[in-house]
Amino acid sequence: MTDRRNYIFQLNSFQILNTMSGALWPASATDSDYVYFTLRVGNQTFPTLHTKIGDLGNGTYTLNWQFGPIIVNPNDAVLLTYQIVNHGHDDRAKQAQDDIAIANKIQGTIAAVGSAAFPPAAPIIGLITGALATIEAVASWLFGAINCDGMVLSDALSVNADTLFGWTTATGVHSETRNYMGPETGSGCGSNARYAVSWSVRWSDKPKESKEHKDKEKEHKGKEKIGGRDMIEKDPDNHNAMFRSLPRVGPLPQETSGESSEEMTQHQADSGDMPTSEGSPHPSTPNDTRYF
Repeated sequence: MTDRRNYIFQLNSFQILNTMSGALWPASATDSDYVYFTLRVGNQTFPTLHTKIGDLGNGTYTLNWQFGPIIVNPNDAVLLTYQIVNHGHDDRAKQAQDDIAIANKIQGTIAAVGSAAFPPAAPIIGLITGALATIEAVASWLFGAINCDGMVLSDALSVNADTLFGWTTATGVHSETRNYMGPETGSGCGSNARYAVSWSVRWSDKPKESKEHKDKEKEHKGKEKIGGRDMIEKDPDNHNAMFRSLPRVGPLPQETSGESSEEMTQHQADSGDMPTSEGSPHPSTPNDTRYF
């Protein structure tokens, strides 16, 4: 059994290969995509990260949303889940209300899963789907394909500490890209949606310093006698910069330790940064409501 380690869990990006929504000219079709990202480690469930990404056509959209560094103890089970929802037929206020309701329901469902050992991914996906179907305000369009809206994809990852250790021992990171086919769409909508989602798990413990790094650090340290005592000047260079995490979208929690997750609050203010689009004629549209 492995020792406890710090990990960073990241939702890197998603790609739209074919939209759920239709259009007179297929190349101009867009989906109004909301993304949800939730993590539970042991008994601790972290607030769901969620926001509207924009009205998006085919292309790749960078997120870099992350939880961590988070301590994973040897006996901890890890449950990670993400969803993408197309919701564009209602006005902004209704969309924002439904977004919050969906995020709260996902987080509550994950928190309620028994803590002894998490079920495999498929039952978790079923639990989330069943829970969302109980939200009266969203059930009709989320699963009824009203105006081509609905759940584009939902997936989960259920692993233990040994699996994470095995994934990251060789290179320090494990990444996957998964492909999804959306549900059957109604008449007038586009052909069935095709999306791909990329995520990763990284070992975030500080690497052992090399001799070259230590020698360089000594070069920047001065030593002088003051009143018969040695005073070591502080290193003017921030050598810890090499250990900072990847850029992230929105104001995420401090990365000082795995126990800082309590500082992360749901529905944080909009930072103004939006994900980028590559190869799409429909870049993501800024939105007034962002919830991190």
